[in-house]
Amino acid sequence: MKRKKTARLTSPLTLILLGSVVLLFLAGAGFRLYQLYNQRSWNYRGNFIVLDTQKLELKVYLFHRSDILAYQLPQDVYAEIPGGYGTYKLSNVKELAQTVSDGNTLIAASVSRTFGIPIDAVFSQLYPFDRLYLWYRDHTVEETQNPKVLSDKYIYREKERADGSTIETVDQNRADNYFADTLWEEGIVNEGLTVGVFNASTTPAVAKNASQILERIGFHIIDLSNWDKEAPEMCELRVKEARLLSSVSVERINSIFHCTVSEIASRERFDIQLIFAKEPQL
Repeated sequence: MKRKKTARLTSPLTLILLGSVVLLFLAGAGFRLYQLYNQRSWNYRGNFIVLDTQKLELKVYLFHRSDILAYQLPQDVYAEIPGGYGTYKLSNVKELAQTVSDGNTLIAASVSRTFGIPIDAVFSQLYPFDRLYLWYRDHTVEETQNPKVLSDKYIYREKERADGSTIETVDQNRADNYFADTLWEEGIVNEGLTVGVFNASTTPAVAKNASQILERIGFHIIDLSNWDKEAPEMCELRVKEARLLSSVSVERINSIFHCTVSEIASRERFDIQLIFAKEPQL
């Protein structure tokens, strides 16, 4: 006569150990997700502008709307390259970038200066959480628009070089008219803070280039000039009132120029004061 097999009950100690392992795994996974979230470049308080350096394409993720704007950059337009490299075609900047340690930053800074658009990230260097969220945005937007081909737009002018040859460069006034308020960020516009931008460096047009970038996303620049007082080491940001330190506008400026806040400039006629002692590393 065969004996019936009885189900073997798992001991309470084994259950406790298994439960502990599962909890530790979940805690570790949660902590890793928290780390990835904190590493992200986009803080979701404004737009996020990403440059694909291989395709020379800009994508603008609008935070307050579900729209995604895309711009195909022209290959043959000439750009003034930061760092004293001179003037290159955008298509050739990629070759130049291969000769420096951080080539993607050089390409991004060149595009930003040429079109007056802040670049928040390079596509190939996105953090995992940013990449995942942008993938989600790309696949959930109701209507995906084809990239606007900027080479077809009336934003250029011809410029004669010293050797008599003619090149095509971006005309900033025409670019301002083309982009108008398209890239304005709602949080910046709603705060309506006024900004003064000053050049304390020996490099011409540093304040002008910075103000064009800020105006492109909705800042109101009321003062633009040279700085003849004691200069900071790099970039200095001053605010009129301490409460502005937590504003969307100050946070956005720091995400672009990485300035340091040194003091409260309460007597100035503008809310935010920017002083550049060197050309900013965008």
